[in-house]
Amino acid sequence: SRDNSPPVFNGFALFAGPDNIWAVSVSDGASPLQQVKANGPFALGLTNHLVATYDGSTLTLYVDGDASSLPNVTYNPNVTKPLYIGTGAPELPLRTRPVVDDPTHGPLNPFKGAIQDVAIYNRALTSTEVATHLANGNACATS
Repeated sequence: SRDNSPPVFNGFALFAGPDNIWAVSVSDGASPLQQVKANGPFALGLTNHLVATYDGSTLTLYVDGDASSLPNVTYNPNVTKPLYIGTGAPELPLRTRPVVDDPTHGPLNPFKGAIQDVAIYNRALTSTEVATHLANGNACATS
């Protein structure tokens, strides 16, 4: 995720919700949080291929090639803060229950599992490119 939390979410996050549904959220701090969820829950213990894209209008989440989209998204990407993968925001102190909505503290539930073959592009991948990565088992092609 990339977020400069306090006091408002300003960035993006790709995460698994408590309902075992993958989701991606974005906000530029000026507009409400916008979120796309996968079409259904994932099975624990299995590998998933995840891709999130934003083409300037549509936010799309692909889970194993299955796309869920949200059109007409207003979002100006946050490029001023570090990008964290799996760790949340380590510069913030960890939250403790019951203060789960306190934006001045870091993640309550950092990712538990393995993350491999991360690729970051300076453009939105097409659905064909996402399908090719999934079919080839290669998330690390160059752009």
